Amino acid sequence: MGSLTKSLYWLIASKIASQGLVFLSTIILTRFLEPKDFGIVALSLIYIGFINLFVDAGFGQAIIQKKDVNQLELSSCYWFLMVCGALAVIATYFCVPLISVFLIIMTLKILLSFKVLYL
Repeated sequence: MGSLTKSLYWLIASKIASQGLVFLSTIILTRFLEPKDFGIVALSLIYIGFINLFVDAGFGQAIIQKKDVNQLELSSCYWFLMVCGALAVIATYFCVPLISVFLIIMTLKILLSFKVLYL
């Protein structure tokens, strides 16, 4: 099996496994949570996904596509993403009270305070 075929196989397997786990966790959450609570969890997941878009910013894909990558570029990219992630965590932590007031959901304050640690 060629390198491209093997990489494609692992990429597809990874996506299927990831989506399967998301689907399974959604089923479990709908079983144990009330509709209001499930909506709050969904709002927090949307927010975390949105923040992840800005934290990643395509640096991983850029590093993969670049032909000649030296250690300095890899290290710079790593530390830049670490700082961006830390800033996103800090900004979210301080903005959680404002977000929960804006959405009129006070339990979102508690949930986002813990979910932000997954950034």
